Amino acid sequence: MEIEESNAITDICSLVVHPEYFRQGIANELLRFVKESFHSEIIIVETGLENKPAINLYQNFGFIEEKRWM
Repeated sequence: MEIEESNAITDICSLVVHPEYFRQGIANELLRFVKESFHSEIIIVETGLENKPAINLYQNFGFIEEKRWM
């Protein structure tokens, strides 16, 4: 995971789990760590349009889709 923090914004630049460890709750725990450790007003994350598991994960954490890049 790569995180950049400035002022009131935390940007999760990269969150990657090795395929051998998919579906074990690791990404979930990493997001929980960010939410508990960084007290920014805004947390930003990006993922691919077709990455349904990641989109579902972020939505479950309360992230709201702001923009789509095509």
